[in-house]
Amino acid sequence: MRAFVLSDESLTRHAGRFVWLEIDTERKQNAPLREQLAISALPTYYVLDPKDERVALRWTGGFTLAQFERLLDDGEAAVAGGRAGGPAAAALTRADRAYGAGEYAAAAKAYEEALAAAPTDWAPYPRVVEALLFAHYQQEDYAAGATLADEAWPRLKGTPSGAATAAYGLGAALALPDTTPGRAGLVARLEARAREALADTALAIADDDRSGLYISLLDARQQAGDSLGARAVAM
Repeated sequence: MRAFVLSDESLTRHAGRFVWLEIDTERKQNAPLREQLAISALPTYYVLDPKDERVALRWTGGFTLAQFERLLDDGEAAVAGGRAGGPAAAALTRADRAYGAGEYAAAAKAYEEALAAAPTDWAPYPRVVEALLFAHYQQEDYAAGATLADEAWPRLKGTPSGAATAAYGLGAALALPDTTPGRAGLVARLEARAREALADTALAIADDDRSGLYISLLDARQQAGDSLGARAVAM
């Protein structure tokens, strides 16, 4: 992220909007802050409210430049109290606060409420799906994560969030017990979508997302006992 996104010269125009801070989570003296921010995965990015240091918005994983700029806009709106827009926006504000605090059960419930109330062309949809997938993963609710990824693919296909969703979804489906009804078909669909995302040479995705796709595909081939397929993915 530092080399390919955060160093982009176009971001200088945002210098007056935010105070930028990078935290080395490996240093002992930063342990209290790591606990305060409920950091459970790296990389994680936060927009903090300067009034009370509350996490107004959180993003886990990599992003493209366009996604990052959208994150800045959403973070600024979250600090201001959220966007206007009826039940979906209100639920999103609650969800982002809970997600920022690491309260994954509450965040998942509120994100689901937001998605249920949102119109089909809702701009925050990609970010919400990614956050909800991570919230499900943190609760080890793999069935909900795999189902969400399966349902969200048609709307996210051909986007960076679509690639991340395919990787998350495939990983969740692989974590389901073999006896789960419909598991084989779910794994097959999500594996095909992960391969489709990787094969899309026009799709600009973060290196973390590309790595996540390969890891999920490797896990799928290994779990299927396909040593040749696993080797092909690894190469």
